[in-house]
Amino acid sequence: MPLCCFAIVALTLLIGVTNVASQEEIICPGNVAFTTRNPAVEPHWNCSTTGDMQTCSRAVPGSSIREVLAKAVIAAPSTRVFTVLSDPSRYPEFMPYVTESEIVKNEAGELWVFQQLDLPWPISDRYYTIHLLDDLSCAAQGAYRLQWNLVKDDPSLRKGVGEPTLTNIGSWELQPGNAGTSTHVTYFIHTDPGGALPAWVINMANDVAIPKIIEAVRQRVREIQTRD
Repeated sequence: MPLCCFAIVALTLLIGVTNVASQEEIICPGNVAFTTRNPAVEPHWNCSTTGDMQTCSRAVPGSSIREVLAKAVIAAPSTRVFTVLSDPSRYPEFMPYVTESEIVKNEAGELWVFQQLDLPWPISDRYYTIHLLDDLSCAAQGAYRLQWNLVKDDPSLRKGVGEPTLTNIGSWELQPGNAGTSTHVTYFIHTDPGGALPAWVINMANDVAIPKIIEAVRQRVREIQTRD
């Protein structure tokens, strides 16, 4: 989601192998509903940097689709960025490819979100339902996390247009920067859109998709700040 929303993601022309966690990040214990996994501190990422954005990918055992992680800075407080990302019902207004995003179930703040994607040719449209959690355990320090997983067996599932997505696991991590006036954003995604697309097409598609998603969030935050 970005939070996401679904993205067909992975990068193919990358250099270097690194652990991409920042030593300046606030270490949050995390909500017990979350997995303890933190992809940014795991090894074997292949990374490159363009402008203020670092993009990384790595192979996943048992999958031909690569995981992707992107890090960037948004010139706004983390509370504003979190407000944008934690409202999936507004995603069609600004998030690339998302034409529908409906909260189909809300249980104690845990969201089940149906999303429909209109993808560029030659990729057919995709749809999915994700289970979205947010972690506010470090909100007082300006750190937030949103995490989601694909829902495969639930009465809330809807059928959309095109192909159902086979895998969609991801997260947004927000850390305060510059005395709270900016946000260090980390976006992680592993998704298999299914269908007949070869893996190299899916992986290459994200050379374009990942920067678009980050820039869309940045622009949305900028618009909100201008209105306020």
